[in-house]
Amino acid sequence: MKKFLKLGCGGVVALFVLLVIIGILTSNSNSATKNSPDGIPAKPTAITAAKSQPVAEVKATEVPKSAATPVAKTAAKPTSTPFPPVPTVPPIELTVEAGLKASYQPITTYRKAGINWKNILVKSGTTRDQLIEIARYIHRIDPFNSYNIFDDDVQFQRFMLWDLNYPDPMYPFPEEWTKAHLLGGIKQDGESKEWELTNWMGLLITDLK
Repeated sequence: MKKFLKLGCGGVVALFVLLVIIGILTSNSNSATKNSPDGIPAKPTAITAAKSQPVAEVKATEVPKSAATPVAKTAAKPTSTPFPPVPTVPPIELTVEAGLKASYQPITTYRKAGINWKNILVKSGTTRDQLIEIARYIHRIDPFNSYNIFDDDVQFQRFMLWDLNYPDPMYPFPEEWTKAHLLGGIKQDGESKEWELTNWMGLLITDLK
């Protein structure tokens, strides 16, 4: 008692503080023992430690545009508008010849006095100029044969029989029909040997040189 009195007020305060610290430590030790199943204070786990640590904010690293991998773009196939083929225009000469070739058709051929006579039919209404053009074309492609050019073939058979059998009266000359429809003849002149186009009576229309 005398010792406590000697400490004085300062010693009493110091002793009181010491007792408080001992009480706090004893209380923390008891609470840790209660939380452990074996009565041994549990060590803090990694999860507990991680929870206690502040979470650092992770920012996405921005890739500079120049370092970005370029994406290959597929070039679009050019689309073309289909055009119809351009027709080839034949030369005028071929076109004219094709027209001339289509302007007549053969009837028949017969032979008289050693000469082949080819007979052809042209369209009705053929003009004199058209007749000359056709005659020149025929003589150019077939220069060694004679031709009779008709624009009707109704009585051609009678004409042919008369010509082959002349002067037999059994085969009369179809004069009216011949005058109307025998437009001309391509033949070689007996004296000059020149080829010419003549009318139904044998008179010259034009030469075919």
